[in-house]
Amino acid sequence: MKPIKSLLNLLLVASLITGFYSCSKDEDPETLPPTLSFTGGNNATAERGQSVEIVLNLTAQGKIQSLTANGVAVSGITVGAVTQQITFNFTVPVTANLGPLAIEFVLEDQQGRTATATFTINVIGSTIEVTNDITTNTTWEEGNVYILNNTIKVENATLTVEKGVTIQAVDDGKPVQDPTKSIVALYIEPSGKLIAEGEPNKPIVFTVNASSPMPGMWRGIVMKGDPLSANHNAGSLKYVRIEYGGGDESNPASDKGALTIVNAGMSTKVDYVQVFKSLGEGFRIEGSTIALTNCISTENIKSNLNIRHTGTSGEGNVVHTNLYLQRFISHNSTVNKDSRDILMSNPPSGFNGNTLTAANVTLLGPGVSFTAPDGSPSTADGMRAESRSGKVLIYNTIVAEFPEDGIRLSNNVPESRIEYSYFFKIGGTDPTGIPSLGNSTALRENAVQFADPSYNNNINPTTTIIAGIGVNDFTPNTVQTSTFNPTTLNDAIFTFQAFQYVGAIGTSDWTTGGWAKNADGTIRN
Repeated sequence: MKPIKSLLNLLLVASLITGFYSCSKDEDPETLPPTLSFTGGNNATAERGQSVEIVLNLTAQGKIQSLTANGVAVSGITVGAVTQQITFNFTVPVTANLGPLAIEFVLEDQQGRTATATFTINVIGSTIEVTNDITTNTTWEEGNVYILNNTIKVENATLTVEKGVTIQAVDDGKPVQDPTKSIVALYIEPSGKLIAEGEPNKPIVFTVNASSPMPGMWRGIVMKGDPLSANHNAGSLKYVRIEYGGGDESNPASDKGALTIVNAGMSTKVDYVQVFKSLGEGFRIEGSTIALTNCISTENIKSNLNIRHTGTSGEGNVVHTNLYLQRFISHNSTVNKDSRDILMSNPPSGFNGNTLTAANVTLLGPGVSFTAPDGSPSTADGMRAESRSGKVLIYNTIVAEFPEDGIRLSNNVPESRIEYSYFFKIGGTDPTGIPSLGNSTALRENAVQFADPSYNNNINPTTTIIAGIGVNDFTPNTVQTSTFNPTTLNDAIFTFQAFQYVGAIGTSDWTTGGWAKNADGTIRN
């Protein structure tokens, strides 16, 4: 038995040796894991809808098996190759969010090993030229810049502008007020509507496409309503800034309002809107029943707010403005010699109509000693209500730093009231001023009666009486409280907020957050 057992052992050893040798010959030599890299860097910037070319370098000693981009197989791969360079074209989706967009590439070899690399596309908005009128519902999307190549009308449609959008009007390069200058405007016709609602840190900006922008390079926005509809809705503006407007497209040598609202009703909303450096008026309200809330009018050459009628007495179609103001700031440091922060223009003879009901307003002039650009003494005023104004009610208001008048009401304004307000640093004197204050025109003509202590106004023509308030400085060091509650002004048309302080700024500064500019053009963060 022993010889047989020995033979069997020898056969078993031989079999093991043969098997080991065979396995050693079949097994591949050891290989490195795959690698994946980019030629030209691992990032790019592109607009929505644009294509980005990405060049990838593939290496796999274990032989290429597959390549995916965000989990989707990439075509053009040479299976079994050890190296390959491939160009991958990626189109940014038109719905992509702005900011970084990551594409993850995964290379797998035939041994199941993988390499991963990420390419990042910074998605930015597009620049879109607008040439044709808008006659179907249209949305201008966040992040984009829209160029108005010519005057655009919105008719039988709603134009919706998303937060953060910038709209630039083309400037033809000719000097402002050159009679041959082409002026661009955005018209919202009575059949159209503009919905432009931004956010404090993502305002909607209407401006001019110029390296050195100047007032009057374009007109601005004209929102037109229906004179036969007391509640016409022309749209909604919120956290909007309108810059360098005020040109007159029909008479380039003249000027107009940068935001003009005509025959609109209370359904039209204007809230957190700034007009900045208009050649003409800032806000121009004609024949409308409307409220302006949380608005700023800054460094406009003419009136910061003009309140007017529409129509003519001859045609019998006069429509007056019924304006409500709460938390309104008007400030100019460089103005025409005869500009007014608020002007209520006189309607035709025989009509008494334009009305103003206001609370928490701050009107700041260019300074008591301001000299006009032409070298002449300035007659800039805080407010003037011309003949045949229907009603002026003003409460909790600051009027300061004017070389001429604070508030001047013509003697035939039938209903007026100015109470719980502060007037200081007003330089003018006139026989129609306040007799007890050396004929100071802090209050003038029909407004003089409100110097009586019973109206709770504080008047000092020569001295600042609210610290922190001055030329272009509308934020007081300390909130000046008031016992007057504006909600007592509520009527069937408008509801005031219970802001029991003087001026437009209370305990919190609603002008900050990034949507508004200072007079010098810096952002109010």
